[in-house]
Amino acid sequence: MIKNVKSISVIGNNLDSLSLSYFLQCKKLNVNLLLTNKSTNSINTYHHKKNVIEKGHYTFALNDESYLSLSLLKSLHLKQKVVERNRYSNNVSFLDVKERKYKINKYLFRIIYNLLKDYFSNKSINIGKNETLNNFILQHFDKKICDNLIAPYCYHYFNYSPENVLMRSFFPQFVEKIEGKKSLIKFLFSKKASLSSISKKQKIFRFMGGNNVLTRYGQERKKERKKKKEKR
Repeated sequence: MIKNVKSISVIGNNLDSLSLSYFLQCKKLNVNLLLTNKSTNSINTYHHKKNVIEKGHYTFALNDESYLSLSLLKSLHLKQKVVERNRYSNNVSFLDVKERKYKINKYLFRIIYNLLKDYFSNKSINIGKNETLNNFILQHFDKKICDNLIAPYCYHYFNYSPENVLMRSFFPQFVEKIEGKKSLIKFLFSKKASLSSISKKQKIFRFMGGNNVLTRYGQERKKERKKKKEKR
């Protein structure tokens, strides 16, 4: 079936998208990597063809299931460019579509307040078949968190609003484990041990020189393969 495909479009510039794009290109498929097409002064970017790519030192999580990403690092000889980190940043920040910067720590008080309110309501958590992330956050937190934290996050990572993010499609394992629980706090504490064991298996890393290392090395390897092909 894949032989009949002329072109594949991959949306996003995270590690998963770049890994998938690289290996599809290795299979001699034409890949259109759809990144942002607008430059911004708020973040450090560089241009590659018609795409604008972020240079930032963002971190990625690797675990036993990250086989594509691990293969990418090995194939592009990028392991020496990786800097490991022991933990996630305690003040994660990101930009929304209007270039406004949001820090999660700014909303910690509201998050804790709503978690406690949810706990004392003692209602079972039930997630409908077509329930969206937007509805879930409004039900268990509040509109301010949804509009000022969750919505920018979704635009940053998914490129669309939480109203279009279905809970059962995007977070199936979370939905399966949380349904029927009396509160989010009880769920978080019941999963504390298992979550800590999962985090121990993960390696948090970033690239020296920024994420443009991926694109630069990918293009260099592509040129090498083309030269070898021409020599044959």
